[in-house]
Amino acid sequence: MPRYGSRPSVYPRREKRHTYLVFDPAISSHFHLIQFWFEFAHLELRHWEWSSGEEGSSSGEELCRASREVYRSSVHTYSSETGTWSHIHGDWDEEEEQGLEVWRKQGLVKPYRGPRRAFSNGVLHFIVSDKDQIAAVDAQGVTQKLIPVPAMAEGERWPEPGYVAQSQGRLHYINQRSDAQLFIWVLEDYDTQEWVVKHSVSLLELLGKKRHTHRKKDFRVVTMHPDGNVVYIVQNWNRKLISYGMDHKLLSVIDTLKDVSWAEHFVPYVPYFSVISAHN
Repeated sequence: MPRYGSRPSVYPRREKRHTYLVFDPAISSHFHLIQFWFEFAHLELRHWEWSSGEEGSSSGEELCRASREVYRSSVHTYSSETGTWSHIHGDWDEEEEQGLEVWRKQGLVKPYRGPRRAFSNGVLHFIVSDKDQIAAVDAQGVTQKLIPVPAMAEGERWPEPGYVAQSQGRLHYINQRSDAQLFIWVLEDYDTQEWVVKHSVSLLELLGKKRHTHRKKDFRVVTMHPDGNVVYIVQNWNRKLISYGMDHKLLSVIDTLKDVSWAEHFVPYVPYFSVISAHN
């Protein structure tokens, strides 16, 4: 990983970092690194307090000590084109409730593997673990926003964090109810954050399963095809990797996995073929 040139001015007691590699070979051969720092420091506060003294003792000032933990969050980005790092720091403040501090408090520190993050139109999107929101930050770390996920019927919350995916140049959100009904939305308008239901299907009916056991989730979304209306799912009980085509409601078995935990490491692969000059 490229070395970050400067050290933070205040050395934290501990820190957590999450790094994402983002690139789009169809636009440029260069790449960006987006790195989130969560730094924690332990402060000792000293102040004098007046003591009236107990019976038989004299009054006077006493030195009192107290401690508290403070933190700050920051975004660091690297561009392979310029070969330089840039960063946006937050302040050391335990009461800060804006920007990255909200993300940290809402669970960004819990890294998710698999399809809970997506790079779409130059922006990295990822699921915030304990809130119904998607956090977004661009490759320069300048634009930061929170996007509410589509709500369940009657305002209910989803039983589990959902999935985000990039397909056909648009951001998609995928989640399932406790009865294994799968919903897929597309973000029609990024500015107004308007979600539209793209497809819904009962996984129990689709896969011919009589009931949903609720144990570690019977089904696991792997990813979505970057150029088509196809979603990939793993059946946990038999380790089958399957594809489901939304347009024709076509189900296909791709392979049997040796271990279902492999599903956490699947990523969409889009081959990129550069144009070679006829003179070469």
